Amino acid sequence: MYYVFNNALDKIISTATPIGGHLQSDWFVNDEIHTELASEDATDADDTSVSEILNGNSKAWNSYVTMGVPRASSLYALLEAGVHLVHENADGFLHCYRVSEVDVDRSTGLKSITAYDLLLWNLKHLVPDSKTMVNATSQAVMEYLLGNSDFVINSNEYTGSSEDDDETSIYTSDGTSTANTLLQDALQDFDLEIRSYVEVSQGKVINKYVDIVSELGNQDTGKRIEYRHNAENITRQTIDTSLITALKPLGGSDGTTTIADANDGSEWIYDEDANDTYNAGNTNRLEGVASNDNINTAAGLLTWGKKVLAYYNHPRSNYTVTVSPNFEVGIGDSVRVIDLEDDPQQALSARVIQQVESEATPTSNQVTLGEFTTLSLVTPTLISSLETKLNDNISTIIADAISNNSTLVATILQPDGNDWTSGETTKRFIGHVEINGTDVTSYCESPAFVWNIYDSSGSADTDFYVNHRNDGYLLSLSRDELASGSLTLGIDTAYISETNLYAINEDKGSTIWTTTLATVGDTYASGKKAFQYVQPITSGTYAGNYLVSTAYKDSTNETTTATISHDYAVEFLLLDSTGQYLSSMLLDGSRHGACFGVQVIDKVPYIWTAVYDDSKYYVTRVAYQANTTVKVDNVTKYFESSRQIVCNYDVVNDNIGIRIIYLGQLGVIDRASLLAGSTTLDYSILVTDFGYSLTSQTFQSFTIYGDYVFWNSGNVDMSDQRMIYCVNLKTNSLVFSYEWQLTDIATNNEIYEPETVYFDGTNLYAGFNVRTSSTATEKVQYLNEYPLSVRSDTTVTISDSDDDND
Repeated sequence: MYYVFNNALDKIISTATPIGGHLQSDWFVNDEIHTELASEDATDADDTSVSEILNGNSKAWNSYVTMGVPRASSLYALLEAGVHLVHENADGFLHCYRVSEVDVDRSTGLKSITAYDLLLWNLKHLVPDSKTMVNATSQAVMEYLLGNSDFVINSNEYTGSSEDDDETSIYTSDGTSTANTLLQDALQDFDLEIRSYVEVSQGKVINKYVDIVSELGNQDTGKRIEYRHNAENITRQTIDTSLITALKPLGGSDGTTTIADANDGSEWIYDEDANDTYNAGNTNRLEGVASNDNINTAAGLLTWGKKVLAYYNHPRSNYTVTVSPNFEVGIGDSVRVIDLEDDPQQALSARVIQQVESEATPTSNQVTLGEFTTLSLVTPTLISSLETKLNDNISTIIADAISNNSTLVATILQPDGNDWTSGETTKRFIGHVEINGTDVTSYCESPAFVWNIYDSSGSADTDFYVNHRNDGYLLSLSRDELASGSLTLGIDTAYISETNLYAINEDKGSTIWTTTLATVGDTYASGKKAFQYVQPITSGTYAGNYLVSTAYKDSTNETTTATISHDYAVEFLLLDSTGQYLSSMLLDGSRHGACFGVQVIDKVPYIWTAVYDDSKYYVTRVAYQANTTVKVDNVTKYFESSRQIVCNYDVVNDNIGIRIIYLGQLGVIDRASLLAGSTTLDYSILVTDFGYSLTSQTFQSFTIYGDYVFWNSGNVDMSDQRMIYCVNLKTNSLVFSYEWQLTDIATNNEIYEPETVYFDGTNLYAGFNVRTSSTATEKVQYLNEYPLSVRSDTTVTISDSDDDND
């Protein structure tokens, strides 16, 4: 709802409510509240000159409201130029807008109004006196510009002079420019953001404030925007029209000052890395010129020029997102964006630099996301800092939740949606818990999740409460169970543990066996390739032995001893309990062998693995057949995919794990569903949600066990961290991320590449491909075993006795 104030702001003359079938007469249509703290990248397609660099994503404050008022509304006569609208925006502040433009369409009788932020309107009508300031601070400049605006500076984060050097900087005003024009320049010079708002009491605007800060909004919201979940549409615009790799800065009031005296005689600043990346190393660099008439020294100009070049040495992207009406985010907030259907997929962190809100049509709510230079990908550093925060401060986090309920947020996730179809008998409901934006779901024991159903009168279903008191984060409920009322989730903080569910301790690990590839004799002379994946066989004829995969034919032009009819092939080796070779089998039509699973049927090990017929990828199950070649053409295939996939098998829970490589997606599907032809994952996660980078880290293998997925990473060239991760697939919560130390191996070896990760519910198996140096040809395969510590959760007992023992 909007409040309509008179010209003097001392009286509310009406309210304004959106049309919606109500009886009020003060209705409007098609309102939009626009708030901008930065401009989007833009350029003139006809301008080939680079004499002045266009400011991409530069600070540019704007705030206004547009609204349509039908003739039948009581607002029609009231909303004229000079009246004001006051509205509480998504940032929680009361913003005041002065109606400045009124257009009437006589044919439709619709009055269209535009109302500008009152401070913005005031500044457009103020022309400050001419003034020159030496070494001007943002405080002095802002007080000078806002002095006659009728707004009081409230919160402020003043910075120093406009340039980061000790040289003289001069700020000038010519006495003819409006305060608004000068303010926009100052926001860029000092890298500041502002917000204007009012205070209302007893129907009057009693105070007008302006905040001057380095960053508006909440930079730690923990909120995520996901396409088809809470984002109706995501549009990405990437431009390189203002891309430069060489900059010539000019300064002084006459534009003749250069950086030559501070830059070894050169008037240009070069970025060779950017030139190699975006200009193919061309000697004709992408040149631009930037001017700043407030800087009169070469040193100051050089410092400023380096900043400017950093803005323009790469293409920049902005994302316009149409968000769902119930997604709450404010201007300046940091959010994460996920779009699995884009190629390449989007997974990034960004700020809200522009926002459109609407009461009449909330489906048109929209945000533009960007940084002032470029969007930043989520990196392992972020997840490391999160884990440090959890490990070091979990006690404090829990204490905050106990003392202040507002810090704890419990969310019910519904992977099956809200609507019941005729064939559905049950739906899944998953509890997710955050404290101050930090995900603590994996720290919650089962009784922490208090599920209940309340009927329309507010009465709780006690039988439901008792039956589900120890169910934990996952409920599977029938339509009948939900028919009596609304499902709620409360969190009992007494059962938030200071210990995570799983923990790894390298010191408790041991080596099961090591094998030197040079000593492995195999039927097909595979060329002594590294073991990609190892899994123990726990029952049947080969109990106590191990199955191992190697990439037998890893490229289309590779020559092999055995005849291979397809582009690729994998060899499975059977090893004894000490890692010695027994036999092997070729799978003609499979890729690399990075992961597989073993299911024992009638004492015979069957291998669940991904196959490739030179056109499509599939999942198959094939019996191990010693010293035999099996062609992909002769196996039963499931889960057809045009994209490369790999798979794993959870023998305890009878599920198939699926990795969709290009997305970084790990998921699970029930084996029976897969055999019936389904390709719908029951649960899945994106590895990028947990600090994993698809570009700077090398994924190796993964394993599924129950609700959990483990994966490891690390390039053979040792260029990235040796990492292992554990995540709850159902709650989408991190359990741990851990960097391998491998002290015993690292002491005498330069190369130790993670390969296998497999969890059987008690022990974590980890395989490593080890060489003494990067030039060494001999490879030693390690299989290590690490018992994981498992938290013992409490169970709540509810007595059936009616006795009162108090």
